[in-house]
Amino acid sequence: MVTSMLGVVFWQTSLTSPGKIPEHADTAIKVSTSSGTVLGQVGFGILADIVGRKKMYGLELILIIFATVAQALSASSPGCSIVGVIIFWRVLMGIGKSATSLRYLHFSCINAP
Repeated sequence: MVTSMLGVVFWQTSLTSPGKIPEHADTAIKVSTSSGTVLGQVGFGILADIVGRKKMYGLELILIIFATVAQALSASSPGCSIVGVIIFWRVLMGIGKSATSLRYLHFSCINAP
């Protein structure tokens, strides 16, 4: 949904297919959250073992909220394209998302019969 809306807003004047995001940019945006999830599983897993899982939960939620709001407020600039900015924030959101999924997995293991 994000990529189709970006296509309508930022690629209106494209000569080949107006209103549609280029294929390479579409793929990069979609892969960025998955790559952030992998990084977050490793990073937050290690940090949760060191610091404790309960302390990490607040940090995870703050990261997800901050990255989501930052994506919503992103815009293109002469220095960086909108695709690069969205990829950056989606990687951060994926890191937070993976840490939250680890938390839910922990709860389900504790409460299993």
